[in-house]
Amino acid sequence: MGERVTTDQIKMARTVDIISYMKQYEPEELIRTGPHDYKTATHSSLCISDNGLWHWYSRGIGGRGALNYLIQVNGGLRL
Repeated sequence: MGERVTTDQIKMARTVDIISYMKQYEPEELIRTGPHDYKTATHSSLCISDNGLWHWYSRGIGGRGALNYLIQVNGGLRL
């Protein structure tokens, strides 16, 4: 069985914004499409805004922050 994650670790993970995460861990995925907007190389209908919001139009899902993105788009953490 995997290691348990503490409540403090979850709180900290929720504070990571998606742009910072992408620039550090998946820089090849982030494509700037405007002054405040990005898309990903893998999913052309997945749009990310500078304000931390993202929306995957073809799937009808979206959210805020890196943790939410990782859970909904990548199916979990990839570090």
